[in-house]
This record gives sequence, structure tokens and C-alpha cells, in this order.
Amino acid sequence: MTDTFKWAIFSPGRIARQFADAACHLDGCTITAVASSSLARAQAFADNYAVPHVFNSYQHLLEQVEIDAVYIASVHSMHHEQIRLCLNAGIPVLCEKPITVNATELKQLITIASQKKLFLMEALWTRFLPVTNQVKSWLDMGAIGNLQHIQASFGFESNALATDRLKNPNLAGGVLLDLGIYPIAMSQYFNPYSVKEVTAKAILGETGVDEQLTVRLGYDNGVISEFICSMNNNYENNLKLVGDAGSIEINAPFWGATAAKLVQTNATKTFDNPHIVNGFEYQILAAIDAINNKQLEALQMPLGDSLNNMRLMDTIRAQIGVLYPFESDSITDT
Repeated sequence: MTDTFKWAIFSPGRIARQFADAACHLDGCTITAVASSSLARAQAFADNYAVPHVFNSYQHLLEQVEIDAVYIASVHSMHHEQIRLCLNAGIPVLCEKPITVNATELKQLITIASQKKLFLMEALWTRFLPVTNQVKSWLDMGAIGNLQHIQASFGFESNALATDRLKNPNLAGGVLLDLGIYPIAMSQYFNPYSVKEVTAKAILGETGVDEQLTVRLGYDNGVISEFICSMNNNYENNLKLVGDAGSIEINAPFWGATAAKLVQTNATKTFDNPHIVNGFEYQILAAIDAINNKQLEALQMPLGDSLNNMRLMDTIRAQIGVLYPFESDSITDT
């Protein structure tokens, strides 16, 4: 492997541009190739980021260009197929959240990655932010005593049309997989215990996907986590952790935050750490470090966590009655 880490990008949309903005500012990191079903879209991306190799075939990119890893930023429903394509070609993968649509898909990919001894990680950037590390440190040192309650919201007025990705069931639309994954993943990270109770309520839109969702998770250590997410309404978009000796609030938007506040009985502390670029850089550096050191997972986002999160989301979708057209009659995995 050369000193310069060579990325390829599948599906150069909005999220891929955020990835590229961060990657292009990192030393020893370059974007070598891009592929899209639309050659014009791929070429426009390449022109903007000085990417030398452009393809309208994902398979051809993997066959014709030497790369160190692929970053997948396609719609949710394409993740499983594209990850499998890369793994079978012997290429490590960093894939946007949700890493797959359901737990069954992810279990298949974990098996392939394990058999081929290849790195695979869900690009859930919030897990890698400095503010997340600080909040975890406060919790671990008992700064708020025993954690009791987690509250979060993620909502905005999308004004999405029925044909939009967010509302398209064929593309695994809905707020759970798009937005709800963030409070789930952070609840699981801050309180790494088993969930014993799940209660979910949703408002389904005309296309059958969840447009608004409230979820209550009851953990076996007594902690309750509650969140609401919506594509139709604006919310505070923060995350709060309450203990018996204080609280922590991660500023809005919590999924990309730079600041948090610790409130104790006799003291208040504030953490504020602006991103180097846009926040994506931390997960990129973690992936590069793991791959260069021949590790198959990243400590901050191991595949076991991704699988547990996916199983939770399968349970939630079963409760609210959201099954995508390309799925079987049952998605519940144990």
C-alpha cells in the first residue's frame, strides 16, 4: 500500500460531497475514482474534486482502478448489493448509514467480510465526533451519576414530494432508517445494555413509509430512551442524558454537534470543539487507520453494534407496519 490512501466513491450525491469535502482536506488521502449510474453526474463530481477516473459501472471501477477502499453513498436499498460487490472484489468498505435495510442483509455481509478478512464499517459519523468522545468520557467517570433517561429529537420540514427518496418505499424511505438511526445508535453507545422493551408509534404517509415516528426503548439496566423524528415538523434536534446527579445536553444538531454542556449540582462545564472540516473527517481517519493496520472493524462503530441497531429497527418497523416491496413477509431476525 502506498503512503497515499486511495478512495473510490459509489453514488456521488449530497452525502458523497460532504465526504469528499472532508477527504480532500486530509493529508495522505485522495479520491481516485467515482462511479454512478449517471455518467454525467459522476463526471460533474470528478470535475469538482479533481477525480481522475470516472465510471458509469461500479463493477468496471473495481476491475480497472487500484484503490484502498470504497465509500458507498447510494440510496439505502442499494447498500447490500454494492457492499457485496466490493467485498467479493476484495475491497474494504465504508458504507453510509444505514449499512443495510435489515438485519438479515447485514448478517450476510458480515459473514462475507469475515471470510475474506476485509474491513467493513457503517459510516455513522456521529460516533466519531470529538463531542461524542467527551460525552462518553463524562458518563464513564460518573459525572451525572447513574444514567436514567435519554431524550432526543430529529425533525425538519422536508417538503418532500411523493417521488422523493425520503418517501419512496422502493428505496427504503422513511424517517426511521434516515433519521431515527442516529438516536438509536447514540443511545446504544451511551448505554451499552440490552433493550428489553420497544414501543413505537408512527404516522405513515400516502406512500406507506413512516413520516413521523416516536420510539421508547426500555433497557435491562432501567434506563429509558425516547426519541421522535419527523420529515414534516421541526424539532429541537438535541440529545439530553439525565442521571441522578446531573445531566448532559448535546447541542443541536446533535448528530453533527461540536458542543455539549454538563450540568451538575454545583458546577456547569461546557465542551466546544469546532470540526477540522465538516465532521466527516473523523470517521474517514478512523477507517483509514483501521485498514492500514489490517483491522477488520473500527472501535467506535463495530459491526456488532450495527447489527444490534439494525435488529432494533427491524422490530420498530414490524410494530409500525413498514415493510418494503423488495423484502420478504417477515424481517424479524433473532
